[in-house]
Amino acid sequence: MVEFPSVANAVQGAQHLQAQLRRHDAENERAGQIQVRSGIYLGGIVQKDGDVFGDSVNITSRLQTLIQTS
Repeated sequence: MVEFPSVANAVQGAQHLQAQLRRHDAENERAGQIQVRSGIYLGGIVQKDGDVFGDSVNITSRLQTLIQTS
């Protein structure tokens, strides 16, 4: 999970990551490729002692668990 200051920054970050991975995958055979799924969730968070809490964090955690088991 990555926190961004705005939705626009989050979209730009995801696009940059996808472009970098496309280049990486084009240079590697299937076994060396990296598969990543991205999701952007907008919602309030609470920062405390270097950690983040809130509905967006909980949703992200639940989705990650679903993705890992599928």
